[in-house]
Amino acid sequence: MNLSKIEEMWEKDSELHRELPELLANDSLESAKLHSKYLKWLNQFRLMLSEAERDQKMLRLSKFEYYSGKKPDAEGKINPLKILKSDLGLYLDGDADLCRANSKVHYLETCISTCERILKSIDNRGFAIKNAFDIIKYYDIR
Repeated sequence: MNLSKIEEMWEKDSELHRELPELLANDSLESAKLHSKYLKWLNQFRLMLSEAERDQKMLRLSKFEYYSGKKPDAEGKINPLKILKSDLGLYLDGDADLCRANSKVHYLETCISTCERILKSIDNRGFAIKNAFDIIKYYDIR
């Protein structure tokens, strides 16, 4: 599952039926099902984030050891450059593997944030449905 797929699903799931009160009542009953659906995705993304953060930290340590000259990289190559401690952060920040790991962590954090906002919207959905029922009653719409 990716972020764009969740956004597409939410675009469909977030629509309320405004035509008939009976359909609006069905929307109310669907809220628990929707909550379960997006909570499942939230939990999966949190587990994926935990794993990605662990991988990121291990990679950072490996790269630190490589750039500081303490250990060879995964392919057995030793860093030929003599890097000062003060410059080590620059090399770590610019490392392609670490940048990819950081991007993955950021992407998963964005997915989690999106799921949390969707769940909050689902929690507030009851108020929107009640408001729609009140409008239907007020204007005597059938």
